[in-house]
Amino acid sequence: EAFSRGEIDDAACYKAMQPLIIPKYIAAENPRAQSGHSGDAGAWERATGLVVKGINRHGSFLDVGCANGHLMETAQSWASEWGWAIEPYGVDLSPAMIDLAVRRLPHWHDRFWVANVLDWEAPRRFDFVHIQQLDYVPLTRRRDLVAHLLTRICEPGGRLIIGPFNEIKAEHTTERIVTEWGYTIVGQADRQHRHPDIAY
Repeated sequence: EAFSRGEIDDAACYKAMQPLIIPKYIAAENPRAQSGHSGDAGAWERATGLVVKGINRHGSFLDVGCANGHLMETAQSWASEWGWAIEPYGVDLSPAMIDLAVRRLPHWHDRFWVANVLDWEAPRRFDFVHIQQLDYVPLTRRRDLVAHLLTRICEPGGRLIIGPFNEIKAEHTTERIVTEWGYTIVGQADRQHRHPDIAY
């Protein structure tokens, strides 16, 4: 609200959000909770496993907002079940989360970056760029976020994967918004949520 009123800028907005999220993630006792998920391994796969539906070949995979890196490792495993070999990378706004990710996954220590992806000049491009939801940035910056990910982070001909997220089935809000910005959505996947009106 302070951002929308012009009382704080981008940097102050992100800084204010960190204490609301990061301590809970860091204090969690399992890798799913450290990624913001409260369920068991089966619930994690049900809620996030759709991400691999956007993968259609071998390639590099960047997780934006990677937290402790758990989605990176599970996405690699899920993709291999579909016959795709992906090499995961991660970027997160929080140095503490990236420190946790490196400690959890030391063999990938050179695959993590601390950055605000909205203005990040990545050291390379990626075949698949994943962001769970557009509300990682304020409402007025979401179109800029998609444009930046597609033009500066994705490989030419690569894919931006948005989701999985929970949404009212009848509204298709994210799809409508992205289409209104002039982008063509090449694929979509969903799965029934436990609430009958909601889909992953």
